[in-house]
Amino acid sequence: MICQDTFATNQQNFENWQRCLELLQPYSNIIHSTIPGFTSATNIASYLDYLHQPGRRCIPKFDYLDRARDGHHFDLKTVQHFLPDMLAFVD
Repeated sequence: MICQDTFATNQQNFENWQRCLELLQPYSNIIHSTIPGFTSATNIASYLDYLHQPGRRCIPKFDYLDRARDGHHFDLKTVQHFLPDMLAFVD
């Protein structure tokens, strides 16, 4: 359910992702962050609009310094750079 379906449309993948986050929200304190260009989907604005709605915890956009081997996650230098921003969201 969380993995992107390669046969689904960009819109279907977005809706699945959104449903997953909404299912998790009551059980966790989610802090969102994204790597610039995190998706090649043509509907990237849908993802960003969803993440930046009032009441959601989303770290402001920043440039990444390095990526993990999979290319989809931050690596050590980037984490050290944005960790203070993330800690500001932790109660």
